[in-house]
Amino acid sequence: MKRLIIIVASVLSISLGIIFIVSRSSKNDVATNNNSTTIPHDDVIETEAESKENSANYIDYSEQAVADTKGEKILFFHAEWCPKCRALDKDIKEQGLPENVTVFKVDYDSNQELRKKHGVTIQTTVVKIDDNGDTLIKLVVYDNPTIDNVLLNL
Repeated sequence: MKRLIIIVASVLSISLGIIFIVSRSSKNDVATNNNSTTIPHDDVIETEAESKENSANYIDYSEQAVADTKGEKILFFHAEWCPKCRALDKDIKEQGLPENVTVFKVDYDSNQELRKKHGVTIQTTVVKIDDNGDTLIKLVVYDNPTIDNVLLNL
């Protein structure tokens, strides 16, 4: 009986040790993956003028900004914690937007009333609005978070 207790205790100790090692390894992998979005030093850095040119019509949402903007208006419901939102954000900044299109970056977490108004239930939703701020077309781009997809389907 003593021998059985010793064997069971040994197996439990080894199992717990393996679980601990695996869980620590997984946490390190996640931390390493989170750092993979760092821009390599050998990438070409945009000049300030190029950056302003590409982002001139990609701005943070405000009612006043929407009212002051001419042309096509698109709300992009974005969350900083959402990888798909970050992908679309990056694509917009890299690709730029047509001159007559303005994309307003709306914080998904803090704009519940605006989400409710446009029936938005998930981040990565884009909504084309008219000059009165009313919904014309709504699209979820979670599966294909690119500006080409947005412009093609709105």
